[in-house]
Amino acid sequence: MIKQLGILLLVLFFVIAQTSIVPIFFPLPSGINVLIIAILYFLITLKTRNYFIWTAILGLLADIFSSLPVGVITISLLGTALVAYLLYLNYFSHRTGLTLILLVVLMCAVYALLLYGISQAWIFIASNPTHLVFNPLAILSQTFATTVTCVLCYLVFNQAVKRFRDRFLIQKS
Repeated sequence: MIKQLGILLLVLFFVIAQTSIVPIFFPLPSGINVLIIAILYFLITLKTRNYFIWTAILGLLADIFSSLPVGVITISLLGTALVAYLLYLNYFSHRTGLTLILLVVLMCAVYALLLYGISQAWIFIASNPTHLVFNPLAILSQTFATTVTCVLCYLVFNQAVKRFRDRFLIQKS
């Protein structure tokens, strides 16, 4: 019960950071995508069933604060979580720092494509004028900022929390 409450507070922090803190302090074209960092953290630390449940809760809370139609962010996050889970399970067996970077880049790309695609599909389904504009430069800058932030957070957590050391190892030269 205490663990779930802690994860819920962490999810709320991630959503508030994505909607309120990041746009103010990091005014890049699209800023840091804290939601990607959150689902990567869930992927590394939680069991499979809990990973998808907390990703759905994160998406639903992000949908509440979004101007997009309800469900667009949730479906995009769940699709990204599924792709990340399959990649993590099947292809990233070495679990080095470079695979962490590659996983974050792929997750950002999948999330951006899903979010844009679902937003465009929603226009035809519901005749809703609210949609996203596909901007490759903004996606690249967001991917770069998210990757750098994720690596910096990982370096801090890798030194502080022993549980991470078994999941991803940064090789020392």
